[in-house]
Amino acid sequence: MASKLLFMKALPLSILFLSSCDKAAQNNSDNATLAAVPNVPETKDIVPSTPGNGRKAKLLDAAEPFEVLTETAFDQDTKKVDAAIAKANAAAPTIRPSLTAPAQSEFDKRLAEIKAARAAGNRADLAQSSIEIYRILVSEGAGGSPVPSEVSLLDYAGFRYMADLQATPIRWHDMVAATSFAKQNWAIIRPQIKDTATVTKFQAVIDNMAAGAAIKNADRAKASGGAELDLVDVLEKSFNAP
Repeated sequence: MASKLLFMKALPLSILFLSSCDKAAQNNSDNATLAAVPNVPETKDIVPSTPGNGRKAKLLDAAEPFEVLTETAFDQDTKKVDAAIAKANAAAPTIRPSLTAPAQSEFDKRLAEIKAARAAGNRADLAQSSIEIYRILVSEGAGGSPVPSEVSLLDYAGFRYMADLQATPIRWHDMVAATSFAKQNWAIIRPQIKDTATVTKFQAVIDNMAAGAAIKNADRAKASGGAELDLVDVLEKSFNAP
């Protein structure tokens, strides 16, 4: 939770690493990321967790350092960022063989993007590429945990939305796409949520995310995106409860 709060309270929008890139180069990088990010695979069906799902559990465990890297990407302490990158890189070769061939190809592409984003001092691209690897791993690991993959993909959508918000310029178009992805997964998981108060809150938050992106209201987007990440924690705890 603390790391998510750090991600939401990250640097002012105008600050990047220690980048010497001019604004034109930055905009080119942003446009390249927008072209790569919006189309993501459909959510896989939930498979009951069984002893035979060891591969899936391994994939889900490997997703954690990439989630941490996403959370850390905007930290002012570059040593923490580099430490998070090192942990993610260390996990990569151990998990890659467990991925399907198409996933391996995208996995390699996103790892290269992380390296390039760090070299360019582009924190938004760093966060985006890292959370895309998180998406790959939790999608392929669907069924390896009591927490449905749709909940993890709601987490992905929230982080993607917030990384877009902290980019320069703000990536409003991709925030709309991230919200649409969140809506798709929320529609699947909503019937499984027994607490009506949580259902009401989550629906309101997703509606506010959509509105904030549509009208390009940064304050509304930041509040709703942060609330969505907090509510994902609530969902995770409810599915992990005995």
